[in-house]
Amino acid sequence: MKHDSSVLYLVRETKGTKDFEKLRNSEADKIRCGRRHFEALNVDFNVVMSAGEI
Repeated sequence: MKHDSSVLYLVRETKGTKDFEKLRNSEADKIRCGRRHFEALNVDFNVVMSAGEI
């Protein structure tokens, strides 16, 4: 599958906090996994709490 470089792929996983200590372990692990996945692809990854932060 060929990807057009002008396309933006956006993945959103909503959480009520950025504080990993307040998240269930499984939820914090999803964020860690996502971060490592996108780093391996050399794609920016940010944890945000609202659409305005994107």
